[in-house]
Parts: sequence; C-alpha cells; structure tokens
Amino acid sequence: MIPPRWRLVARLGFLAVVALTVIVFAGGLPEYYRQLTTVCAAAPCGNSPTAEVVQTYQAAGLSMEAAARWLTAMVLLSAVVPGTVALVIFWRRADNRMAWFTALTLLTFGAFGVHDAARIAAVLATFPAAWSWPTVALTVCGSATITVFFFVFPDGHFQPPRLRWAVGALLAFQVVGQVWPDSPANTATWPLPFMTAYWCVFLGLAAYAQVYRYRRVANFQQRQQTKWVVLGVALALGGAMKPCWATSPTAATTCSCI
Repeated sequence: MIPPRWRLVARLGFLAVVALTVIVFAGGLPEYYRQLTTVCAAAPCGNSPTAEVVQTYQAAGLSMEAAARWLTAMVLLSAVVPGTVALVIFWRRADNRMAWFTALTLLTFGAFGVHDAARIAAVLATFPAAWSWPTVALTVCGSATITVFFFVFPDGHFQPPRLRWAVGALLAFQVVGQVWPDSPANTATWPLPFMTAYWCVFLGLAAYAQVYRYRRVANFQQRQQTKWVVLGVALALGGAMKPCWATSPTAATTCSCI
C-alpha cells in the first residue's frame, strides 16, 4: 500500500502523466496520419509509404487513404484500450502501489513504449525540439515499466528473486538504447539474428517468471489478475503491428491480410 502521506502526491503525479500523455499523443497523431497519406519520394521515408508499398495496398484492394485510416486506428486502439484500463485501475485502487505501477505501465506502454523508435522519430522530426523531451521520457517510461512489470506483477516482488539482477541489466541496456539511439545499445540497429536473440532472451525470461509465479506463488485472485493484464498488453501489441499489406510489395500475394 502507498503510505497515506504519499497518496496525494502519487495521485497528482499519475494525473500529470495522463495529461502529458494525452497532449503529446494527440498532438502527434494528425502528423502520423499525414505521413501515411504521403508517398515517399526519397529516403528516409519515416512513416510515409513508398510507391511499392502503395502497390501493395492496391493489390490488397485498399486505397492509400483507407490503409492510413486503418493503421492510425490501430495506433489509436493501442493507446485508448490500455489507457482506459489504466484509468479504471487507478480509480479503483489508487492507494495500492502495484495497482499504481500497473496503471502507469499500461498508460505509457500503450501510447508510446509499444512503438518502435523510428516511427516516433519520424513524427517528431516535424515538431519543435521541445516536443522531443516529453516524448522520449514517456517512451522510456513505457518501455522500462513494461520490462519490470513482467517480472513483478501482480504482487510487486521478483519471482524468482534471482532474476532481479538480469532484469536490472536489461533495463539499463534498454534505457541507454532509447535515450541515445545512435549508441550500440539500440537493438533496432542490430543485425536481425542478434536482435532476434536479444528478444528471445528477454521474452524467455519474462515467460519463465510469469509461469513460475503462476504455478508456485500466485493465488486464485492473482491468477485472474494476470489473465486480464495479459489481455491488455496483447491488445496494445496488436495495435502496434502492421498488417502484411503494409510491409512489402509481395506480402499481399503471400499471406491473408484481412
């Protein structure tokens, strides 16, 4: 539980993060849509589709505007659904530290942490430099909290405890890569085999921690909480994924898109 003397501070802090998230996310969404509806003429393209990708849209029976509306809706969904769940959790259990942390995680991860740095950077390139600091802060917050969250939910303790050192190393590495994207710690710039290995290690540790907790530590109520939160995270991830027609010219002929 949050000590009584800190509850007001915690509530005001969370509401401030909510306001900042809404302002920054809503401010960037129109620019994201504009880029999606503009054909890229020269690299770097950012979020703008190339002529080949537009052909992919057409092969899938979509106009560029329809594809942009779909992708924008998915990004919006990835923020609104977890954000709504976060507000409900905060409203009902604002005095509980784990509930507060869960709400913060869902809010910032759904709006920013779930998206790759290139997508966010392309939108920020058209904004004043002052926009970058709160955006980077919210992105780091979303990524860092979700990393810790997988290992401490739902009771706030690491299970098994020995994983805290591995998580600390992963967290430090992750934060460095996001704050300084040109550094070797930015996994998005790694060759695919190395990046895949990194994410396999992280997801493997997270899955092990949750399975261990679910089978050996969690009670019935905690298991139900785990199911609901897994659903919220899955929806956030789903909203950030691009359908196959948005990736390559051959995708529409090799997979079922919609």
